[in-house]
Amino acid sequence: MAFGARVLFEGATFALRTGRVVGLVGTNGVGKSTLLRVLAGLLPATRGHVSVLGLDPRQDGTALRAKLGVLVERPGHYDELTVRENLAFFYSLYADASDAIAQAVERMIGCLDLMDVADEPAGTLSAGYRQRLALARAWHPQAECLLLDEPFDGLDPAVRVSLKEALRNFRASGATVLFSSHDVWQILDLCDEVLVLAAGTLGHVTSVHELRTGARANRDDPDLGAVYVDLLHSAGARPRA
Repeated sequence: MAFGARVLFEGATFALRTGRVVGLVGTNGVGKSTLLRVLAGLLPATRGHVSVLGLDPRQDGTALRAKLGVLVERPGHYDELTVRENLAFFYSLYADASDAIAQAVERMIGCLDLMDVADEPAGTLSAGYRQRLALARAWHPQAECLLLDEPFDGLDPAVRVSLKEALRNFRASGATVLFSSHDVWQILDLCDEVLVLAAGTLGHVTSVHELRTGARANRDDPDLGAVYVDLLHSAGARPRA
């Protein structure tokens, strides 16, 4: 993937199995958000072939968007609409039955602890609640795969627990989640695999079981910073200031 003369990454060849939660890690500026945008069809790949759920994001964009839930930086909301109205509107783009839409709205309001602000205009929400609304909007009723850019950013601990449990249930239904994060605890606690984007290439997919059982990932004496640095070094990355 390149922007003019600047190459962010190349040779990023990988395949993800369904029914998995995969963490995407890498240093700042390495291209994690860009990779997610390419997979979502929001940016065109400058070379190579991309297939998500068997569909090409650029050629089959409409069909793919019906199956894909995407959280990217600075998601837009209708500030004058309430949380419940925002979700009902966006979910209506993916489902026709009003009962199904209403059920999905209430399910996500409960999942992300939005009950207290469900009837508040989105424009009045705090940053944390706006992040919750963005997640709820991405997780539409027909989503079979979620692409999430730093989904835990700005969430309080209780909501993080609820979100992780919801993602585990989503995985159990046979769906796939790919999310970027710098939070090693979230990676170790939630993911089946780790995808490392480093030094302009996709280093490897690491088994989280290997990380958990490694000496530095021992829960009795966790040096999480060291786990993260070792993970990046194993793929050829060097932390940036």
